[in-house]
Amino acid sequence: MKSSRPKVMHEIGRRPLLMHVLEQAGKAGADQLAVVLSPEMTETAEAVQKEFRNVQLFYQQQQRGTADAVLSAREFINNSTGDIAVVLGDAPLLRAETLIELRQKLGQSHDLAVLGFNARDPSGYGRLVTRENGDLIAIREHNDATEAERQINFCNSGVLAFRSETMLELLDAIGNDNSKREFYLTDVVEIAHAKQRSIATSTADEVEVLGINTQAQLAQAEHLWQEQRRDHFMAQGVSMMAPETVYLSFDTKID
Repeated sequence: MKSSRPKVMHEIGRRPLLMHVLEQAGKAGADQLAVVLSPEMTETAEAVQKEFRNVQLFYQQQQRGTADAVLSAREFINNSTGDIAVVLGDAPLLRAETLIELRQKLGQSHDLAVLGFNARDPSGYGRLVTRENGDLIAIREHNDATEAERQINFCNSGVLAFRSETMLELLDAIGNDNSKREFYLTDVVEIAHAKQRSIATSTADEVEVLGINTQAQLAQAEHLWQEQRRDHFMAQGVSMMAPETVYLSFDTKID
């Protein structure tokens, strides 16, 4: 982001990205929330605790990959029952309804559910590799994918859901035998497949899972969010002569 501000504290609709994500998780039915931060993110920690009472904070002491980040909340996972969704703090357009659908896919018969999307241009995204019957067998990063796998446009959003009783078994099996010596959360699919665990997939709109890594992507997310909010109000009967000139805040109310 080329900014001293943590990425998840950049704003759309005058609200930090992370707060959008946590709100949707709550609307999806999460009765407990865990946020994994870097140790230096003290202002982020304070902002989260001020707005969300049911949140527990955990810290990834060393940047050792996405699976390591999730395992930083091991205590939370150990003490949880039911289902656990892993969502990203920089994807503010993800809807509660999509998380609910993902959990329904998990159901009683699957140990893992992965949220994918059909990309217009899949370049750079991890591909969801499936069998002919639709069973998910791997998430293949773009650089590691074969030419045939690169033709797949069903891509990984980074959002997963686990049954809490098998989550640690799967995560603890992830190794770091790769060029960066990091523990990648995406490896959990191949591990679950090898352990003959049942894996489900769910599909989101590409717009919903837009991740933000640059100022240009932040501006794109702001544009999309404003468009959605204006449409929401107009559907309720609000007249806007020139909708593109109206800018809303996350707490805007029109009566």
